[in-house]
Amino acid sequence: MQTMVQFPAMIERIATLKDGSVRLVVDTRELQSDEMAKLFSLRKAEGWLLFAPTVIEKDDLDLPALPRDPARKKSQAQRMKAVIYRLWEKAGSVGDFEVFYTSYTEKIIEQIKEKLN
Repeated sequence: MQTMVQFPAMIERIATLKDGSVRLVVDTRELQSDEMAKLFSLRKAEGWLLFAPTVIEKDDLDLPALPRDPARKKSQAQRMKAVIYRLWEKAGSVGDFEVFYTSYTEKIIEQIKEKLN
């Protein structure tokens, strides 16, 4: 079975980020060392979050079957947009990211179209 950890927690803060994603700050009670080890083993891992006001039992889970491809966490388009977002940040986050993204991808499209001629 995959590594999962369940512990009591409180969503302390919710913030929206420039790219439209959401940041959650979660506080826990004091955790046992085995819970801490599991939690730290998941650091920087992408996964799925399920939050409920009570302990989650196996019978509570009515999740759809999702296709799993462990080698691919994001689509190519998602990866490209994330890289362009980092480029925008490195350039000083000037202006609106969506405008930057549209302009940048148009340049890439034009470069590719030129190669077709």
